[in-house]
Amino acid sequence: MAEEKTRVEYSGGVSRYKDYEACDYMLCNIDGVELYAEIIVPEHDTPEKEEGRYHELCDMITHQARKKGIDQNRLAFWYD
Repeated sequence: MAEEKTRVEYSGGVSRYKDYEACDYMLCNIDGVELYAEIIVPEHDTPEKEEGRYHELCDMITHQARKKGIDQNRLAFWYD
């Protein structure tokens, strides 16, 4: 039986780490473990830059999952 996938939230908001800075982030709680990654949004943003950030955030979350022993196939990214 395949394990259930967990949705990785993709959104924008205020950085957890830099006061008043806008960021794009991904967040997922799986098996009691939080996976979180953010990238600060540049002042002059473009759709192409946002797409690049999305893919970079996916890589960051996948890397965290691997380090914490979570099978990356259990992650369901926003645009999957």
